[in-house]
Amino acid sequence: MRKSLKAFLICTGILICPATTQAEVNQKTYTYKTIGGTELKADVYSPAATAKKLPVVIYIHGGGLIFGSRENQPPSPLREALLDAGYAVVAIDYRLAPDALADKIATDVEDACKWVRNKGPQLFSIDPNNIIVMGGSAGGYLTLLMGCRPNPAPKALVSFSGFGDIRWCNQPRITPVPESIPPYEGKPGWDFYVYCRNYGVWINKVTGLDPAKDINDIKLLCPVDNIQKSYPRTLLIHSRADNDVPYEQAVLMKKALDSNGIPNEMFTLPDGHSSEMIKKHSDKIIKKVLEFLKTEQ
Repeated sequence: MRKSLKAFLICTGILICPATTQAEVNQKTYTYKTIGGTELKADVYSPAATAKKLPVVIYIHGGGLIFGSRENQPPSPLREALLDAGYAVVAIDYRLAPDALADKIATDVEDACKWVRNKGPQLFSIDPNNIIVMGGSAGGYLTLLMGCRPNPAPKALVSFSGFGDIRWCNQPRITPVPESIPPYEGKPGWDFYVYCRNYGVWINKVTGLDPAKDINDIKLLCPVDNIQKSYPRTLLIHSRADNDVPYEQAVLMKKALDSNGIPNEMFTLPDGHSSEMIKKHSDKIIKKVLEFLKTEQ
């Protein structure tokens, strides 16, 4: 697979630097932020033995802002393709709900972007003016939110199965929803995520906001409501049969980008969600992502 992928990139002219091998990749873990005694880590991957400043992809993992980690992100073979194409890759952790609510989580990701811009040139030889933010599912949501928050904004965004409007997250998965929702008594993580989605209380539990009363505060967490002229060029990749984040979320985000005059592309696949989609349709996705990013060089 790896040899055929390299041959494809070379033949199509997408490859922008000599191909690397896994043995030629540098990998190092840094702490980009410490808060409340918690160290937030970033795994940095970069092609070895390069003298030039590299474009860099900051990758944000998914998990509903409730679970997940930077480990093994971005999924193979996407990470290898980015490295082969001459990008450094920074996979980040961030605090998770319910210990940290959505606005604080977004601040962690924003701080990671600032850290890469300010420290990356010295620590791992990146070009601070060529930062791309990329992520899947809730990481795709945070990616789109990073088009609104850091100043300066990233150069480009790539969202896999992301969403620009969090209001859909309160759609319950079980019917009928009981009049009295039982309290959650388990541990944070996957079970808490299932509880939030099943009972339609994700907004309440993950943002700390009331959808009926805190409308303006919720809008501040929705990329579709905060697109400015400085918003970066964006690639939306979503499947029609996404079993978690509705395809309509990508359509809604594209419509908002179009109405604000932001250059963007939407790439539709038949099935899969986030990492599953990336692995299942890896050749098509890698080709599309690298073509999109090549125009940013």
